[in-house]
Amino acid sequence: MALGLALIATGACSGVLTAPAKAGADLAKDVEAKCLEAAASKVTMPRIVVDPHGSDHYGLAVVGGKRPGESGGISLICVYDRASRTVELGGPIANDKLLVGQ
Repeated sequence: MALGLALIATGACSGVLTAPAKAGADLAKDVEAKCLEAAASKVTMPRIVVDPHGSDHYGLAVVGGKRPGESGGISLICVYDRASRTVELGGPIANDKLLVGQ
């Protein structure tokens, strides 16, 4: 009986421990998808780095790529609002100032 209860308790705890990890992974996937979608018209050959933790209210990422029709690379800061699940992009930052995904 004690062994059965110990196994049940262990199973319950492992579910609790993995729930935040799964939520974090799901958030990162949503941040990546929405930031890449928002940046699609602003950069070609995009690369993205997602902050795995973000902040209490926002998911954060940096999208890098080239401006369409230009040779210079840029990076865009992407902010994902956790409540509304929408994103906003900052203005272009030249790669000599901020470089993503080399």
